[in-house]
Order: sequence, then structure tokens, then C-alpha cells
Amino acid sequence: MNSIIEQAHKMVDAGHVSGLALAIYENGTWTETIYGHTTFGGPTLEATHQFDIASITKLFTTTRILQLCDQGVLSLDAPIQKYIKAFKQPNITIAQCLLHRSGMAPSVTGRAEMDRQQIYNSVMNCVDFINTPNQIMVYSCINYLILGYLIEAVDTNLEQSLHNSIFKPLNMTNSMFNPKNMLLCVPTEKTKKYGLIQGIVHDETARNCGGIAGNAGIFSTLHDLKRFMEAMLTSDSRLLTSEYHQLIRETDIELRSYGWNRYVHHDMNACYHTGFTGPMVIFHNDRAMILLAHRVHPSREDHGYLKQREALIQSFLHKKKK
Repeated sequence: MNSIIEQAHKMVDAGHVSGLALAIYENGTWTETIYGHTTFGGPTLEATHQFDIASITKLFTTTRILQLCDQGVLSLDAPIQKYIKAFKQPNITIAQCLLHRSGMAPSVTGRAEMDRQQIYNSVMNCVDFINTPNQIMVYSCINYLILGYLIEAVDTNLEQSLHNSIFKPLNMTNSMFNPKNMLLCVPTEKTKKYGLIQGIVHDETARNCGGIAGNAGIFSTLHDLKRFMEAMLTSDSRLLTSEYHQLIRETDIELRSYGWNRYVHHDMNACYHTGFTGPMVIFHNDRAMILLAHRVHPSREDHGYLKQREALIQSFLHKKKK
């Protein structure tokens, strides 16, 4: 445990990131460290600081979709078009979106210059449909834009739906879209167009959707994500029924489960996800690790962080259990 924490501290000391928050769950308890600064030379990083968790947002969208399937509102194998009549592709299913096998391209073409309605229209018209559904796995933010729209079609707006069904039951009081106190948000990239991005989602698509999208947009803290990951580890019924917890743990189609990446190697059988801004969450059997850091600060150019994050994951996976 201490060696992994030391390894994380070295990422900050070497200048790969200005600061990070790390938590490891083992033997029923959490060990954590919050180390460094919100920016290089900036304020000390604290537990109350919120990170832009980027694509880890997809895990919350996934959870809500599976809840709605369990409630009989949705069906995994049903086509999107069953619930959203405006969706132009009749053969794309909910499961294919969750598994990134829908045939959609990685991202919306022209998203940087689009507004919310234009992005919605592009997704509904399947402008970026490039492969036959279920043919190959292509990681796509469009899949999760679709799933976000699907939640809104059968429930309430996405922000309220995730709050009511996940954040509130798990007491994740500091997890939200469009955070109210921008000063508590760890800055991300410094850009010509926006200056230093702080408290506004870094992802262009989510930003142009008003900060709320199924693929990105959630800000959270280490302590809130500990609650979520512990619920995943313990198959907490407040989150999902045992059937759906098991479905996530056991599904492996081209190293993907429903909403999660898989790491399967020898006796390893882990579920994990990363985000473009730098975060990572992983659970394996009865252990978990959370890493929050903004590797896109002050720019998205990688200065060795991604390699060091992967090394941290490997240290976690191959740590001998006491």
C-alpha cells in the first residue's frame, strides 16, 4: 500500500501533474492520500476539491441505464429506436452502446462548433455511423450521448435522474454537473478560447451541450468516488441488484463489459475506466483504487503522466494480498 502511495507522490514530484488524490480499498478499509497543488505553484490540494472526471461520467450513465433495465423500463437487447422514435438507425441496441459495438465513430464530427441542438440532431440522424452494429468494438462518446438521451426519453432530465438514483442514495453530495462553486474545482487546460478552464467541463461535446451529457461533465471528489466504488465492490443494492452487479463483473466481450473496460490476464479479472483529463477507477475482486488528477493542466500534451498512471495500475493489480 505504502509503495503505491509513494509511487503516486513521485508522479507529482516529477512534475507529471501538479497534484493528485488517491484512494485504495483493501481488507475492508480505505487508505488515501491527497498530495500536491491544484495548479503548479497554486493552492494546496484538499479533500473538498472537485475534479472533472471526464469519461468516468460514463459509469454513472451506465449505472442508470442498468437500473432502468432492472425496473423493466428498458431492455438491454431492445433497439434505441423503440424508445426514441427520432433515432435513425433501427438496429442499434442499448447493449451495443454500452459495449461500444454500435457502429458509431469515436466522436461527433464538428462538435467544437456545434450547439446543444446541433449535437442532438447529429446523433439522432446518425451522421457518424461508420460500421455495421455488433461488428467491431470502437470506443465512442456518441454511444453515451445516445444513452444520455435515452435516460431523458424514459425518465427525467439526465442531471436529475443521476442525482435521484445514484448521488442521493449514496450520499455523494459533491458530485454534479455544472458545479456551483467554481473555486473548489481543480483547473484543467489553459486555452486561447476560454483561458484557464475551471469549473466548466473540459470535454468539448459536453460543454456545448450545456455541461450535461451522458459521456462527460460530472465533477466529483475523492470521498464521493470512494462511496461509488465501495458500492460497486460490495454489490450494494442501493446501486444495482446482484444480477446486474454480476453482469458487469462477468461480461467480457473484446475486453469490454457493460460500461467498463476489462483487464483479464491470468488470474486478473478487473473492471476499470479512465478519463481524458486524467482520472482512473479500478476494482478487482475485493480491492479498488481511485486516482484523481488533471493531466491536461496546463496543456493536454502528455509529459509522462499516462505511462506513470499505467504503472500505478500494474502495481495495484500485481500487489500480493496480505
